[in-house]
Amino acid sequence: MFRFIAATAAGTVVYFVWMMAAWMVLPVHTSSLRRLPNEELLRQTLADEQFAPGYYFLPWPPEAGADGISAEDLQAEMDAYTERHRQGPLATIIVREGAEPMPPVMFLGGWIIDLIGAAILAMVMMSAHCCTQYWQRVGLGTALGVFTAVVSYGALYNWMWFPADFVGAMAVDVIVGWTLAAAAMAAIIRHEPDTTVVAS
Repeated sequence: MFRFIAATAAGTVVYFVWMMAAWMVLPVHTSSLRRLPNEELLRQTLADEQFAPGYYFLPWPPEAGADGISAEDLQAEMDAYTERHRQGPLATIIVREGAEPMPPVMFLGGWIIDLIGAAILAMVMMSAHCCTQYWQRVGLGTALGVFTAVVSYGALYNWMWFPADFVGAMAVDVIVGWTLAAAAMAAIIRHEPDTTVVAS
């Protein structure tokens, strides 16, 4: 239990520090985040329209079964939607209520997320008796980082049209971060090689 707690604490600290460095010091995300040329116009439009908090995407496809829309009209709207989608631009807008920028509770939430992630990695490391060598345990952390990046950010790239540079930066963020965390955790969680002799 002591090794589990110590490894979880070490992984949490290392990953949290890496995240701060990746976003605030290193140029990991510099080129993948862009400022809108007329931010105030879009901000005011969203405020005037009183958009409810949520995830918005444009262009939006016509909805089948809507009242008063014939099959012919629906097909015409679908054709128009397809053309708009081909021409672009495609846009994702996430709307939230106003809040203080980077409030302390956000850092606390990030710390808790990293703590949960480190605890999961510690449990996997402790149960993976195949990984008796230090670098095998580090590789396990890297593999979980790659898995997380592929099934989360890779899915956003494939299904939601997220930009490749943004997805790539986030993938580097996750993979490098959990590799560094695993390097610290693997030094705490150790396994003795299985020396059991199986009689023939």
